[in-house]
Formats: sequence, C-alpha cells, structure tokens
Amino acid sequence: MDTYYSPSISEVKNHRLRCNLTQKQAAELVCVTQVTWSRWEKGICTMPAGLWKLFLIMIKPTDEVNEVNKDIPRTTLQSLTDTWDELDIVSI
Repeated sequence: MDTYYSPSISEVKNHRLRCNLTQKQAAELVCVTQVTWSRWEKGICTMPAGLWKLFLIMIKPTDEVNEVNKDIPRTTLQSLTDTWDELDIVSI
C-alpha cells in the first residue's frame, strides 16, 4: 500500500513563514479557510498529503516542482485515469 507524507506542525508553519504568507494567504493557495490552516499549525488536525503537495507546488519555482512530485507517490486512481485516454470509448 502507498504511504502519503503529511507534514509536521513545524513544517506547515515554517514553510508559510519562509514565504512571508499570512495564514489566510496560505489557506487561499490550497482552497481552505484560515481556521483550517490554523488547526494544522496548532496540531489539532493533520494537513492532508494532497493539500501539502499543492501548497509546495504553489510556493516553489517551476524547476523545483518535479522534486515535489517525486516525494509523494501516485494514487491508484491517478494510475487508473491515466489509462482512460488510451481507451477507445464510443458514446451512444
């Protein structure tokens, strides 16, 4: 089974601060509320791996995005949907 990386409390906060973002600005990058972001930084709940990946992509220069993509494995759904383009399905 694939494992997904969820960031620690300090990683969430430190990455945000290094980018000079408020909690509200960081939350908007990943389409959540400031309250949700605050909960991640306080450790009330864990930031989902997919939103962490999105945040890293949004804050990093394009040449570093490939490095981010290598750290988080593809999901089964992603693998399945990649093959959909190869199918020759005719709509009725």
